[in-house]
Amino acid sequence: MAWREIEDLTGESFSRRTAQSQRISVICPSTEERIMFHPQLYECFAAQTYHDKELVVIDTGSKPSPFFRRITLEDPRVIYRHFPVTATEWPVGLKRNLAILLATGC
Repeated sequence: MAWREIEDLTGESFSRRTAQSQRISVICPSTEERIMFHPQLYECFAAQTYHDKELVVIDTGSKPSPFFRRITLEDPRVIYRHFPVTATEWPVGLKRNLAILLATGC
């Protein structure tokens, strides 16, 4: 397994595996206004050749995405969470942060 030393902001070094040996998490905030792009988002994710990957989608709006509700039953690499709030209530940064919390890769 490949390791590299990285120095964090405090000046202390720590070991981290290189990307070749880790799961990659693709995070995507979304809203119900972008529901028509959900199939394309998944197709782009699925077409990537990296083996150990996951897709984390945080969606807001009045109803969940029918596409991602179905895909999560078919593909365990997809983590989909819907929150019934408006896009203006939750800024994109909050949705990104939630996706990062749910992600299991780097």
